[in-house]
Amino acid sequence: MSDHFATNLKLACSHYRSISEVCRQLSINRAQFNKYLSGQSRPTAYNLKRIGDFFGVEDYELNLPPEQFSRLIGARASTPAEQSGDPISELFRPLHDHAGNLSRYCGYYLEYSNCMSVPGTILVSLV
Repeated sequence: MSDHFATNLKLACSHYRSISEVCRQLSINRAQFNKYLSGQSRPTAYNLKRIGDFFGVEDYELNLPPEQFSRLIGARASTPAEQSGDPISELFRPLHDHAGNLSRYCGYYLEYSNCMSVPGTILVSLV
C-alpha cells in the first residue's frame, strides 16, 4: 500500500460531518481508524474492503495519487486559480458567480428515469 492511502482517506472522510460518524457507520474503533489516518497502520484486507465500499471506491483507488483520487470522488478545487485551466469551469463561471456558494448541494442523489430497454420499468441511478 502506498503512502497516499492516509491522505486519500482523510479526503474521503472530509465529506462527512466527523471522523467519529465515519467510525460509527463503519463499526471500526476510532483509535484504530486514527492510525489509518496518520499512516501508522494499514487496514486488513477485510477492513480495506469495508472502507472502500463505504466511500464507494475500489480498494486500489484508495492508493491513487491524491490529485487523481480527488478527481475520482469529485472534490472541488479550493481556489478559482486552481480551476482556471479547465475550459468547462470557464464556461460556467458567469453562472457560478451569479449563483453563489452551492457547496451545500454537493453530494449523492438518486435519479429516476424510464428504462428504454425494458418498457414499463424504472431505472434508478446514483449520481
